Amino acid sequence: MTNKHKLFILAGPSGVGKNAVLEGVIKKIPNIKIFPSYTTRKKRKGEKEGREHFFVTEKKFKELINKKFMLEHQEVHPGLLYGTPAAEKLELLLSKHNLIKDVDVLGAQSLKKAFPKNSIIIFIKPPSLKELKNRILKRGELSEKQIEQRLLRIPFEMKMIKIADYQVINDKLKKCVSDLAKIVKKEIIK
Repeated sequence: MTNKHKLFILAGPSGVGKNAVLEGVIKKIPNIKIFPSYTTRKKRKGEKEGREHFFVTEKKFKELINKKFMLEHQEVHPGLLYGTPAAEKLELLLSKHNLIKDVDVLGAQSLKKAFPKNSIIIFIKPPSLKELKNRILKRGELSEKQIEQRLLRIPFEMKMIKIADYQVINDKLKKCVSDLAKIVKKEIIK
């Protein structure tokens, strides 16, 4: 694919605030569109069907995989599946718009491989591992087992920073959104 539009991929560990950062950037750069993923997780407060994600059952998700509808898919946490719709759909949207999406670190790698000239991976870093753990603990919607699974995954997710084109720290949300918006604007102009 050689069109001029970009796919901005927000990656980082669970609890770092990718969704909040994405929402902030959308408000600052209205001519960028969210490219939603499919997921089996429950909808969070403020999310809308088809905007950030398409929320489906595990059965439906597996049907989409079998029909070769997914460009990439991961079981990010036990029982929670995430996937990006087929490359053809993404390519069609990129022919018309700059896109942004949040994805796990393995999904980011897959998207970069599929669209190497158009993809920009921006790794959202926590201010510290202690703060990241606090954010995960404060989520409220997670069971103790889910919290433990996310905490165990942090070292792996943090190692994936090496695949990023840019890094921003989500210490203060407003500053993180501003830093990210500057990167997006700079890359769109290139």
